[in-house]
Amino acid sequence: SGLSLLDTEAYRDQEVLAAWRYLPRTQWAMVVKIDTREAFAPIRTLGRWGLGVGILAVLAVILLALLVARGFSRPISRLAHGTAQLAAGDLAARVKDDSHDEIGDLAKSFNKMAASLQEMGTVAQEIAAGNLDHEVAERGEDDALARSVNQMVTRLRELTELNRHQLEHATRLSDFKDALRRGSGVEDVADQAVRFLCDRSGANVGTVYIRGKGLLNLVGSHAYARREGAPTHFEFGEGLVGQAFKEDREILLTDVAGSGLRVVSGLVDAPTATVLLLPFRFESLTLGVV
Repeated sequence: SGLSLLDTEAYRDQEVLAAWRYLPRTQWAMVVKIDTREAFAPIRTLGRWGLGVGILAVLAVILLALLVARGFSRPISRLAHGTAQLAAGDLAARVKDDSHDEIGDLAKSFNKMAASLQEMGTVAQEIAAGNLDHEVAERGEDDALARSVNQMVTRLRELTELNRHQLEHATRLSDFKDALRRGSGVEDVADQAVRFLCDRSGANVGTVYIRGKGLLNLVGSHAYARREGAPTHFEFGEGLVGQAFKEDREILLTDVAGSGLRVVSGLVDAPTATVLLLPFRFESLTLGVV
């Protein structure tokens, strides 16, 4: 007695599941059969559904991984492209920095670096064009490159100013030599020299005293009106002219309007406010005073 399951073959040569039970009251045995295909059909259907769901899950995971990887790789590709542009000399190269993650921070740093290099490139172009008024803004205490560029610009300014002074000096010396060549005698040469010096220095009046036998003789002048009785020569050490010659040093006097020295021209007759006396020499020998 009892209920039993059997896996057997039915009369149709099909595998079946059979269950039987003995009924003692009637002394019968009841047998129930079902094809295994029909019995296991829900399990097979469930298996196929499970397989389909698994495949879909795997595909979804792969798609999600591709999207995430693309999200990481696209900014990196943009950074690589921007770096290649920068390396090729395109200092205007920039990358999008709209993300708020580590890659976005990296893009912002790249753009700052590119901007700094572009600024330095602009300064270099200005320097090449002769404009030394531009400098690079230092972005911190550790910005050694910007500091070095600014130091280079400062040094170039100093060298340019030095060259300008040297050129002006050479030009003035050449003009002075030309002025001296135009003179036909000592007095004419002295007049040409003092006129040139007054024109270049902005002085209104000038005189030249040249060393003679124990005296300094007035040999040339520019816009100088000699008062009656004013001396035309000085002994060594006499007056300001003789003292400047004797000590071989310059003498500068200011506020000398009451001294009687005047500047005379066709338009003005005015007292002198400042007097500058300069000895001049050839090699180690002092020759006179201007």
